[in-house]
Amino acid sequence: MNKISSYDELRAERRKTEGRIVEHKARINKDFIELKATLSPFLYLIPVLSIFKKRDLGHPVLNAAASLGIDVVAGQTLFSKAGWFVRLVVPRLLKTLSAKAFSFIKT
Repeated sequence: MNKISSYDELRAERRKTEGRIVEHKARINKDFIELKATLSPFLYLIPVLSIFKKRDLGHPVLNAAASLGIDVVAGQTLFSKAGWFVRLVVPRLLKTLSAKAFSFIKT
């Protein structure tokens, strides 16, 4: 970067910088649209798997115990050497399934 010695140079540098900002914003917006188009098929899987739905809190003690057990057994023991995706998805899926199983239990 050159040393700015006059007000006109400062204004010119500001215009250049603002132009670069506009270009970067346009590139980011274009990349975001492309990413959104690329990921749109995967968004249809979320309702099918229903792993991100709120769990039923009909039996909070059972759900808390199951959640703790799943975290200890599945998260730290069974999948300790698995990839990050497996460690992220499988315990959440197991917690959701256990909550659904406990929702069938009537007190």
